[in-house]
Amino acid sequence: MDLPALCLATFARVPTLPGFRPMTAPSSTSTARRAWLRPLGFIAFAIVALYAFAWIFDFAARKDLRSKAHWILSLQGGHYDFVVLGTSRPYLGVDVARLEKRIQGHGINLSLDGAGYPEQLLALRLFLQKNEIRQLLLDAALPNFDSHSMDYPFHDYEYLPYHGIPEIDAALRSECGIRAELWKYVPFWKNAEFNSKIGPIQLYTWCKSPFDANARVAEFDAHGTRLVDRPFHLRSELKPVRWTIEARQQAALIDILELAKSKGIRVTMILSPEWQNWSRLQLNRDDVLANCRKIAADHGIDFLVFDDLPFLNDTGYFIDSNHLNAKGAALYTDALAQKLQDSALHHSPIATSP
Repeated sequence: MDLPALCLATFARVPTLPGFRPMTAPSSTSTARRAWLRPLGFIAFAIVALYAFAWIFDFAARKDLRSKAHWILSLQGGHYDFVVLGTSRPYLGVDVARLEKRIQGHGINLSLDGAGYPEQLLALRLFLQKNEIRQLLLDAALPNFDSHSMDYPFHDYEYLPYHGIPEIDAALRSECGIRAELWKYVPFWKNAEFNSKIGPIQLYTWCKSPFDANARVAEFDAHGTRLVDRPFHLRSELKPVRWTIEARQQAALIDILELAKSKGIRVTMILSPEWQNWSRLQLNRDDVLANCRKIAADHGIDFLVFDDLPFLNDTGYFIDSNHLNAKGAALYTDALAQKLQDSALHHSPIATSP
């Protein structure tokens, strides 16, 4: 027997000590398992990190009350005699603080710049979950029936940090389709798509806000109104236009009226003033206006139109063809207060809430 064979035979007869395992070469199976575990571990870590960052960015966005939508969603426990709801026209045109003094009531302006009726419906529905109101002043702007008249009629990114609230999830699915599911279930998708709205900027602002009061200053006042004092300016040449009455937008308007009715809220529809030259360029304005009057009549509510104010052809009261400046807002608010007091459906004076 040669020496190597003798050594192997000798070691084969050596008893194995307790707890001792002879060294063996790693099997191909264990090597493959380790090769899979490393990338899987990295993927799992990356997913957890993305979810964590998304949660942090969502939290910071919800705390950014410079956004009108976030501000509305933060309000709770309020008891309001009247609420103004609409787009940028009543947002800039109804001075709620002034209206409070004129009609002796407590009010708030929930109007959202550039929001179509579906977004207004969502904002009102969420607001009513935590607050109570007696009267709704709903601005029925004629362009609101036509979503193409607005750059971004449903500001989805404002509501993405609130995933999990059934009303928000349903509205996002209705307005955005499959994208709503991607935003909800794919980590960081919404933050990547809307990084300037739900991302590092909001986190930086939230971190800075305890030390810098200016970081928390919104463009609207404590009542939710934005009063602007600047000269009249047209961004582009005005051209004739014909509004389309979209079924989706009209259905959302009617849903607002039905929601208010279910809560026992008195509704008054209003039409904020616009520059007279622009009114004349709306080729089917009378038809859309008649449609609004019919909706109001069908629901037994008043519809206040402000087409007869004496300053409508004076650019000194407007910032553009659609929006009043602060001086125009004061005159319009006074006229609104007077019509509310004279309205047949204004059954009883609005009393200040306790």
